[in-house]
Amino acid sequence: MTDETGEITARLETVASKVDRLSASVNGISASVGQLSTSVDRRFGEVGAAIVEQRQYTEFAYSQLRKEMQAGFAQMDSRFTQMDSRFAQMDKRFAQVDSRFDRMDKRFDRMDSRFAQMDKRFDGLERKLDAFIDSQAPRRSADAPERRE
Repeated sequence: MTDETGEITARLETVASKVDRLSASVNGISASVGQLSTSVDRRFGEVGAAIVEQRQYTEFAYSQLRKEMQAGFAQMDSRFTQMDSRFAQMDKRFAQVDSRFDRMDKRFDRMDSRFAQMDKRFDGLERKLDAFIDSQAPRRSADAPERRE
């Protein structure tokens, strides 16, 4: 039995030695995992801080861009308002010019009417003169020769 006890003891010592080495290895791995966890936590903290900083900058930049765009749009609105005012003035001027042309057209129409009346009077006068001349001219026969002086 001493052999068996010695053999069991040797085996137990081997197992104990292996368990001790395994325990040391697990302790080393545990320490490495702890260090890695600390490092990962620190990195996540840095990344989180960087994300917060980037978000703050993005919000700031967006705010500045929004202000610039609003100022630009306000300026454009002002210019469009000025242009609308100028177009309104031009429309008013064109209306005045149209009114003047309408008055001139009416004057030309009256002048045309007067010229037409004068043409009628001249036509009447011409007929009367022709009739008077015809009544005053000596009557000739168709065969009589014309006189020359």
